[in-house]
Formats: sequence, structure tokens, C-alpha cells
Amino acid sequence: MPDDINLKQHNRLDVMGITEYEDREGQQRSWWTKIGSAFWNKDGSLNVKMDYFPRSPSQSIQIRPPREPREDAGSGGSRQRRPGKADVPF
Repeated sequence: MPDDINLKQHNRLDVMGITEYEDREGQQRSWWTKIGSAFWNKDGSLNVKMDYFPRSPSQSIQIRPPREPREDAGSGGSRQRRPGKADVPF
């Protein structure tokens, strides 16, 4: 993501939960899950609607611009993601 991104150009923002883990090869990885949305108020503050809350204090939360749809998302053969522990609400 570019350093000069302006979050205020977006009406709706994604609230992302980030879980750090170590993969089978011992490399540090991140699992990102959309856990809510944020909207700008007239006074410039944010209103955050959470669908889920992180279970662990080591998890991070980021507010980011919505992701652009992937070009292959419309194809019938697109890969389906299986639910993981990060998708459990509590």
C-alpha cells in the first residue's frame, strides 16, 4: 500500500484482524480476516462496526481502504477459502 494513501477518500473502510503465526517451514506469516467496517462521521471521526472481536491480545486490528475486487473473482473456478480459527467470533 502506498505511503501517501488518503483514507478519507473512501466512504467505507475495512476493519481487519491480523493474526501472526509460524508456518510449517518456521517462517512468520499473517492471517488477515475482515472483522468489521468503519465509516466517516461529519466531524471527521470514525464509526466502527465490529462483526468479530480478536480473541488474543497479540492480534492486531487495522482500518484500511476496501480491497479492489480481483480480476479472477468473477470466474466460476475461483478458489474458495476454508474457514479458519480467525473466523470464529469468540
